[in-house]
Amino acid sequence: MDKIRDRICWDDHGRYKVKRNYSIDSANSIFVQNAELHTHGFNTPDLGMGPYRNAIILNEILGYPYFDIESDVPFQDFDPPMD
Repeated sequence: MDKIRDRICWDDHGRYKVKRNYSIDSANSIFVQNAELHTHGFNTPDLGMGPYRNAIILNEILGYPYFDIESDVPFQDFDPPMD
């Protein structure tokens, strides 16, 4: 880590400054997984999200959308139907 520390973007608390695409540097060439609880929320350690994160990262590395990323995900509503 010492050799790339100066390339990494850090927040005011000394944590990785993780972008939406999981990169932590300005060149979008260093990525993290399971290290973004402070920026991406409680599902960060959920291994079921791994394929999604991998697709985001690989699309970024490739420079084009090789993997389809679903953007219109269904919302589940538990309210009873109103008549």
